[in-house]
Order: sequence, then C-alpha cells, then structure tokens
Amino acid sequence: MGKRKEVKAPSSKASSPPHVPDDTNPAPTPNQSERYKDIDALQVKIDHLQAEIDELERDRQEKMRLAVFGGRGWPKPIIDYKNAFNSLFITANWWADDYVKRDTAALAEFAPGEKRSILQSLDGYCVQDLDWDTFLKSLPYPIRTFIPLVLARTMLVKDIFDKFFENPFWYFEGKTEAIDVEPQAQSSLSFAQHLQHLYEQFLIVNPKSASLWKTETVRLANSVNDKQANNTEMGRHTKSRREELTRSFASAMLKHPPFQMLLENCEDTAVREEKLVQFYEKAEKLAISLGSSHGICTYRNLTKLASPLFSGGDQVVTAEDRHILLPHQPRLDGHRILFILQPAVSRTGAAILDGGLESWAQAVAVIEDGDCTEEVYHELQQEREAEAREVYREKQEVMAKHQAEWERERREKQKEGKRVEEETQGEEVGKIIEGSPGKQEDDEGADEDTERPAPKRARRTRGAAGKKSGQQVKEEKGEEETKKIRGRRATRGKTTK
Repeated sequence: MGKRKEVKAPSSKASSPPHVPDDTNPAPTPNQSERYKDIDALQVKIDHLQAEIDELERDRQEKMRLAVFGGRGWPKPIIDYKNAFNSLFITANWWADDYVKRDTAALAEFAPGEKRSILQSLDGYCVQDLDWDTFLKSLPYPIRTFIPLVLARTMLVKDIFDKFFENPFWYFEGKTEAIDVEPQAQSSLSFAQHLQHLYEQFLIVNPKSASLWKTETVRLANSVNDKQANNTEMGRHTKSRREELTRSFASAMLKHPPFQMLLENCEDTAVREEKLVQFYEKAEKLAISLGSSHGICTYRNLTKLASPLFSGGDQVVTAEDRHILLPHQPRLDGHRILFILQPAVSRTGAAILDGGLESWAQAVAVIEDGDCTEEVYHELQQEREAEAREVYREKQEVMAKHQAEWERERREKQKEGKRVEEETQGEEVGKIIEGSPGKQEDDEGADEDTERPAPKRARRTRGAAGKKSGQQVKEEKGEEETKKIRGRRATRGKTTK
C-alpha cells in the first residue's frame, strides 16, 4: 500500500480579513454636517470677494500708473499750469497795450447800437441787460476811462477759452462723405460738439472713467511719433489741422466787427497779426497739454460763478486791482459783477485719480461802483499806501525781534561751546600729564617716601637753630626758676628731718 496522503487539518484560527484602519473620527451628526456646509459656502464667498479685491487693486494700480507716469510715449507733463495761465493772461495784456485804443472817448464816433454790440459779443463774461451809457456810469474810476483796453483783453481771453479750453475735442472732424439722410434731419452741431456732449454725459455716469476716456481719446488723435502709436498718420493730420485752425481763429478775431472798433490804427498789420497768432498758438499748446493729461478741468466765467454779486470771502473770484479793495474791507460786498477779465481755472483728479482740487487762476471781476470818483480813488490809494507802510513796519519789527532772538541764541550757543571746548581741553591736558614719564617717576618717588619710616626728629634749618624766639627764652628761664625752687624745697626737707 502506498503512503497515505497527509491532509493538514484546518487551523483552528480563522483567516482574518484585510486590515481596516480604525476610524478615530466618528461620523458627523446632522447638525455638524449642516455647519460644515455653511463654512464651505462662506469660504467660497470669501474667495470670490478676495478675487474682486485683487482685481480692483490691479485696476487702481494701472490707473495710478497712467495718472503718474502717463501712457505709452506720453510722459507726465512737467508744466506749472498756474504760471502758464498767468503768462497767458499777461500776453493778452501786452498785445492789447500795443494795438488797442486806450481812452473811452475814442469810441464816441460809434453809434450806441454799435457800442452795444461790443457788450453782446462778451456774452458769458459781461452783463447783457445794460445799455452802453448805463454800463459806463456803473464803472469805477479809473476803469471807466480806458474801457476799450479792458474789453479788448476780455474778448481775447474769452475767444481762446471758447475755442481751445472749453471743448478738448475742438479740432476733431467727422466723416467728410455725404450722409444719406434728409437735410432737415442733419444736426447743426459739429462732430467736436457731439464729442463734447458725449464727454459731459460720461462725466455724469463716472467722472474717473470719463477723464480716462477723454485723455486717451486726445492722445490717440495726437500721436505723432513711434513711441506713441504704431501708426502716426492720424496724429500728423491732426497736428496740421490744429495749426491751420489756430491761425484762422486769430485772423477771424481781427476781422470781428466789435473787436475792430477797439483797435488802434496800425501801420504794420502783418506784425500785429503775427503776434496775435503767437498768442493763440500759446493758448492752443496749453490746451492740448491739459487735454492729454488726466483730470477734469473747470472754467468759471460770469454765468458759472456761485453768485452774480461780489463777495470778498469768495476764493474763486477777486476784484480787479484798480478797485483798491483792502482785504478787511467789505466795501463792495453785495455789488453786482459787471464783467470779468478772465475766468477761474481749476482741475480735479489729476496726479492721482482721487486727487483734490488744483486752483490755478481766480476770476478777476470788475464790480459795479459808480460812486468811486477820481477823488475817492485817490483817497483809497492813500489809505492803501498807509496800510501797506504799517504792514511793512510791523513785519520789520517782527523780523528785528526774530533777529535779536536768533543773535541771543547764537551767543549763548557760542558761549556754551567755548565752555565745553575748554573743559575738553583741560581733560585732555590732564590725561597727557597722567601719562607722561616725569609724572610716573614722581608718583614712584612718592610711593617710596610713604613706605620709608619717618625720622624721629626733624632737622632744623640753620637759621632756626641759630636763633631763638623771645617766647622760647622766657620758657627756658621759667623752667630754670622752677628747678631752683624745687631744689630749695628738697634741701629744707632734709634739714628738717
């Protein structure tokens, strides 16, 4: 028989299933599950909000970069606009001084209706409800004596602001081809006026975005080099158009009938016109610089002032200098403003899109003051001069006081510095002596003397040994007498015994 096949008995230990790790966290309760869902939902909202914040921050930084550093090929302007506008107004004065009639009497040759047209041409800068004679009587001395000069200057300023500054798109031209619409449906407004209307609507919707839109629109139309645009054809065309229009505006002003009435006879009209063209070119370049810069400019003429009445506390408007209005005098408060020589100029949101107000020029007003005669004017002049002298004297006193205080402080500081210097030098000299070889030897000898025992009796000097004082002689005699007395007493004692 063959060997029986051994069959292993089944093990008493059953095979264990695969190891499953113990679940240390028990299953969440229904309330906890709801809480987890709320937390997840809140986290999603937080992520969305953070994404929006990041996007807003990127947008803010981009706007900041555009505002501070300019766009491509458009560096931030370095013009001092306050000085630039002041220079522009002075140039208008110079031109008027050279080519405009000075005396009001020179206008007597014109009819009242013609002179009235001068005031009408200044609509927005001058009152419109007065006839010429009433207008003149309302003016103070001496302005009423040279009214052609100030009105001609105002005409020039009004024209450049109307042409260049009020509408930053003044040179834009629309489609030149015929438009297939009925004639009555065509608008009388130019393309530039349509753009200006659109810009004004944008300012209502979002001023910051409107400012960016205006700036980029002007830049795109005036890109004349490769750093500013890939294609400069439009920019070069715009530049040529601006130059052509600027010259035409100056020529048109010289042909304007109300302006012509104010002009003096001139032999060299070509030079006169060229100087006027230069004035207009100066204004046009300043306007383009503002148009291509960020910010919202505001120009306040007579109709845009807060009140048609003058107030000395108004920071936007100031009285013309010949009114001789002292700062503390309310003499003209509540009087009507007859006309302004220049508008108030300001800008908001320039260097930074959230930037504050920049005020560059005040409106200069000529105010109703018909009671100011020549005599009153000279009295006001004297009063102003006296006050100016008093202010100067007070300033000099303050300066002298400050100078005296400064001099006293200087002397005290100088004295203190000298004292410190002497103390420092004394300390340095002491250190030098302490460290010198002779001082060290003296110190060593002094140490040896302190260690050596002192002599029992100090030796007298020769003079001291040779002479005795009278007191010493008396003392020695007294001792001898005492010894004799003691000797006698001792002898008596022995005899007695």
